[in-house]
Amino acid sequence: MILYKKIFFSFFFIFFLLLSACSHLNKNCSKINWYEIGRQDSTRGSKWEDTFLEKKQMCSLRKNSNYERAYKNGFDAGLREYCSFKTGYIYGLSKTKEQSGVCPGSLKKSFVDGYEAGTYMTEIQTLQSELQKQISRLEKKIRNYENKKSLTMNKR
Repeated sequence: MILYKKIFFSFFFIFFLLLSACSHLNKNCSKINWYEIGRQDSTRGSKWEDTFLEKKQMCSLRKNSNYERAYKNGFDAGLREYCSFKTGYIYGLSKTKEQSGVCPGSLKKSFVDGYEAGTYMTEIQTLQSELQKQISRLEKKIRNYENKKSLTMNKR
């Protein structure tokens, strides 16, 4: 009988700890600036479905809650920032691939245009660097040729 009491109290204690941990998490979730979290997630190129589902499960949020609407509004604002020519250009310069499916159709063109411009600029910079190396090699050959010619002229 004593064993059953110990098991019962242990189970009750663990249940109480889990319950208090969950209520603490939900209290913290209510203090989060959901708009800003959504904006930050989308400016990193995250997908709505992936990021909000994770947070929804973590905070036990109900569908269509105020938190979800605030997160979605922030996420949409961040998409306008992420799916811009400037961000696409930066991705193109760094040769980083865009997370496919992040930018909706209306915003995708601007991002892709920037990405292509950045990629093109990277190709130009690479070509410029290769040409500069080739120029340096040719200048060195010219100096060597002139030095040899000068030496043969001095021997005469």
